[in-house]
Amino acid sequence: MLPNDRTFNGKLFVEIDGKIYYRCYALKEKGKYRITIEVKSINSPYSQAIAFKFSIDPKFEGKLVINNQTFDVLNTKSQNFAIPVDVCERKKLSMELRIDDGFFLLSSASDYLKDYYEKIKEVYKQNGISKEIKESYTSGFTATSLYGNAFWLEELSENHYLVHCNDHIMDEDFDDMVFDLRIEKLNST
Repeated sequence: MLPNDRTFNGKLFVEIDGKIYYRCYALKEKGKYRITIEVKSINSPYSQAIAFKFSIDPKFEGKLVINNQTFDVLNTKSQNFAIPVDVCERKKLSMELRIDDGFFLLSSASDYLKDYYEKIKEVYKQNGISKEIKESYTSGFTATSLYGNAFWLEELSENHYLVHCNDHIMDEDFDDMVFDLRIEKLNST
């Protein structure tokens, strides 16, 4: 059985046949983090992205710097955004995150706008989400990170993973995007 929106039912992860599948990877502990992401492979006809979400309740307080650029996402309504991996230099992201309150979620995403704009629009409608879907890459990507994509983690060492992602098309290979994820908790000095 493949994880789908109904399987997750609002949860961040589910266990199916002894394997844990994730919708999002959560960082909830206050403090400073260094996060590095390096895309190893893409095997999908859809553009892939790394999606970020910030908690609304409790409201996220903190800072996010990606590739030396500070992102002012904390003043947006949606608290979500995505970075297409094909725009990242050498498909790498280097991030510094500070969590003062709330939590931070990281996930994979894919560009459903290629064929699935109307389908996702209907999903939003059925779930009672009143937010209007914008026809932009970021909106398309973040919608799939909320409705559609899933991944599993291969632990390489402590806080170092190979992330095997599925895009919004339901199949069993989880090879649509594979990326290396390292999370280092920094000392608060």
